[in-house]
Amino acid sequence: ARQGLSDEAFNIASSTTTMSKCVKADGSEPTEIEASVATELKNLEQGSSEIKVELRELTFLSAREVDVGGGKKAIIIFVPFPQLKKYNKIQTRLLRGLEK
Repeated sequence: ARQGLSDEAFNIASSTTTMSKCVKADGSEPTEIEASVATELKNLEQGSSEIKVELRELTFLSAREVDVGGGKKAIIIFVPFPQLKKYNKIQTRLLRGLEK
């Protein structure tokens, strides 16, 4: 998905994307998992997703990977309380998009 960008330009673009979706309260850098979630949300927003309009205004606070047993892992995404209802409205479609 570099689309002809140099490594430096790609890293700057990726960092900008991550920071626009992952809003850390303390201003710290996003973790690898958070950067991955931010990139996937941005990809869904820019693609032909049925939820791209809703995703445009949504951000998240953090993301963590946890073991759920049986060798499986899940990613928990923490969202700002004021955006919770909007996330709940698109939760099923968002989950489908992120699982792909």
